[in-house]
Amino acid sequence: MKFIKYFHSATGWLAIALFLRLGSGILLLPLMLRYVPENQLGLWYVFLSVGNAAVMIDLGFSKTAIRSVSALWAGAGQLTAQGVVLADRAMPNYGGVRDLLAAMRLLYLLMALVVALYLIIADYFLIPWGAVSDLTPNSPRFAWYVYAAGQVVTAYTRWQIPVLSGIGKMRLSQQYVAASTVIYLGTAAFLLVIGYELLGIAIGQLVQIVLGRILFANALKRFVPVSLTRISLSKLFSIVSTIWPNTWRHGCMILSGTLVASTNTLIVANQLGLEQASRFGLSQQLFGLLEQLAGILVAAKIADLTALQVQGKLDAMRRMVLPRLSASWLLFSVGAFVIILIGPSILHLLDSKTSLLTPAALQLFAAERFFQFNQNQHVRLVVTTNRIPFLTGYIVSMLLVPPLAWLGASYAGIMGLIAANFIVQWLYNNPVSAFHAANDLGFGVMEYYRAAIMSLAEKFGRLKSMCTVVL
Repeated sequence: MKFIKYFHSATGWLAIALFLRLGSGILLLPLMLRYVPENQLGLWYVFLSVGNAAVMIDLGFSKTAIRSVSALWAGAGQLTAQGVVLADRAMPNYGGVRDLLAAMRLLYLLMALVVALYLIIADYFLIPWGAVSDLTPNSPRFAWYVYAAGQVVTAYTRWQIPVLSGIGKMRLSQQYVAASTVIYLGTAAFLLVIGYELLGIAIGQLVQIVLGRILFANALKRFVPVSLTRISLSKLFSIVSTIWPNTWRHGCMILSGTLVASTNTLIVANQLGLEQASRFGLSQQLFGLLEQLAGILVAAKIADLTALQVQGKLDAMRRMVLPRLSASWLLFSVGAFVIILIGPSILHLLDSKTSLLTPAALQLFAAERFFQFNQNQHVRLVVTTNRIPFLTGYIVSMLLVPPLAWLGASYAGIMGLIAANFIVQWLYNNPVSAFHAANDLGFGVMEYYRAAIMSLAEKFGRLKSMCTVVL
């Protein structure tokens, strides 16, 4: 009964939607490995890196939007540049929500235009076309244009998902994501089997994006009882200036993470070849799936955590966060062992045209990704307080990792590139983010880790007791 109840919750649907949204990592990947040549698969990972870099234009507005909408929906009278304002009413601040959404819609239209320009430039200067530059139906370049069109649509409509999450409709938003992703997987799988290669994947993504945005637009009309009218430039400036102090910090965080990930793939593709880029991209894709799957335990409660911040309920925050945090570490660790030990054998059974990294490189990569995952979990917690106190670490990563990765790849191949990322994570980013997360919950760092582990042990103890009673 509890298992069934779990999958009627926001957390359960977030897990389902995440698994399906990243279905190319599990469900679609066998077909990609069988039907897409290795050099084209390497090119697809370059597409993804270039497309992911387009997310940087968001500048952190979507992340700030979840917290801002949650605060206004919880009754906050106004938005603040820093910190949390306690609720001063028992109902949503509809006027504040209306103005915020109108501002976001205009901002994201401007962002979409910038993304379109960026992708045109990337077509000529960032993608190593080589011998596959011909523009014919079913060619990699035509697939790129279809993929790019989807990225422009996404850039314009990116604000819709945070709004539904912010008003407490996380489960519904994830149901919509799951439905559109099923359509994507079915479309892409069919087109791959009949020989459309990269174009099949790109068409599937475009169909998913358009369908998803239609569903979200209808949901906003149903659940947000405000009319989105034109907003004056003065009102737009007022709203942006209020949320900008944390938005630009979010933007730097997104810029750092996306730039580092995208640069790593481009370095591998240009220095070590598309075949090695295919192996690196596949490994990165599997660990990306694992990170997001393990991270849903915390991510699903961000809107609720923001509401608790507004209401000043520290004990409730601790009870919500600590067991979920430690469970996410355990889930990531188990998943990493599965990828390292079983992943190569599964690829062999699938008759894959590409492979994972070498065992030594894959183990080092798993360690680096765990540190990155741990940092991301702490960042999720801290930003609910409407503060971003660890910006320096992201700037350091953005400035140091790309040149260090380039040098590492030049002198030590793929191991050197991974080591450059690992060192920066281990020496600085993780300790700083953990300190701030612990402090916000009223703990020292060691007390924080100990409390998280003990909270999970208590959960297991209760589960063991329940099983004993049942048996």
